[in-house]
Order: sequence, then C-alpha cells, then structure tokens
Amino acid sequence: MADQLDMFEVVDDRDPEEVARDEAIQLFRDRDTRLVDVAFELARSLSQSRGRVSSPDVERVFKASPQLMEIAGATYPGRKVEWRFLGAVFRRKCWRKVGRETSGSHKREVPVWEYIDNDG
Repeated sequence: MADQLDMFEVVDDRDPEEVARDEAIQLFRDRDTRLVDVAFELARSLSQSRGRVSSPDVERVFKASPQLMEIAGATYPGRKVEWRFLGAVFRRKCWRKVGRETSGSHKREVPVWEYIDNDG
C-alpha cells in the first residue's frame, strides 16, 4: 500500500527553476527585510518619477549612493552584495509588469515595472 498514490498529496508542477527562484526570493524577503524595504521605497520613487522601473535601475542608484551601499554592506558584512534580493521588491501586489528590457553585458531580459497604489 505504500506505493499507492496519496490522493491528498499536493503536486507542484511548476518548473524546478521557478520553484528555486521563488524559494530564494522568499529567503531574501525573510532574511534581508530592511534592505528589501529600502529598495522597495527606492523602486517606488523611481517608478513614480519615471513612470517605470527595473531591477537594474534600482541597482544602479543603490551603487551610486554611499548611504544605500552602507545599508547593503551591513546586510552582507564582508561579502559581496547579493543583488538578487531585488526580486523580492517586485513581488508585492502594488507592481504591474509593463514590459521587458535587455540589461547587462549578457543582454538578458528583465521585467519593467510600474507602481500602482493599491496598498501592496
């Protein structure tokens, strides 16, 4: 009977890479709360002033600001900043994906977001 399918078993049919990404983003959310909150406020401000924002936009502004880099450095003392934490910023329901753009030397596509005020 142990081989029988448990009819109450939950099957996750998502792509394993998608599952791994979602788990990593949740880890950043849980572990790096202050950094994610600061990045969220920055992303919201950029979106409101420009009409749109992407993770690379937020990363560029972070890197240009000694104060923001101090916060990032405190989160990752003695280590390189894990910029993937920015994925957690755009998981809130107050963002609407409005397109994609290429970014970086590898020309990877990244989502472009618009902030919509719905208490997300």
